[in-house]
Amino acid sequence: MTQMELADRIGVTRAAMSRYVKGEREPRFVTIARIAQELRIDVEELVASEDELIESTIRIVARHRLTDEQRARLQAALNGGIDS
Repeated sequence: MTQMELADRIGVTRAAMSRYVKGEREPRFVTIARIAQELRIDVEELVASEDELIESTIRIVARHRLTDEQRARLQAALNGGIDS
């Protein structure tokens, strides 16, 4: 499957898919889930490590303008309840 075919299947523009691949833009979580579904893989396989998964999740969620306290609680929850 080409990048163009994947973009069409998940409902994003070809330009957006190109930016995701180049690392110039991060997809929203729903887009990540669609990519994983199309590729028949787990979402976790799209992220290289657990730390990167946590950081990516924080960036995605942070787009909703979390307070510092909310961000800290999210980080703690993603770290299994252990403060970093």
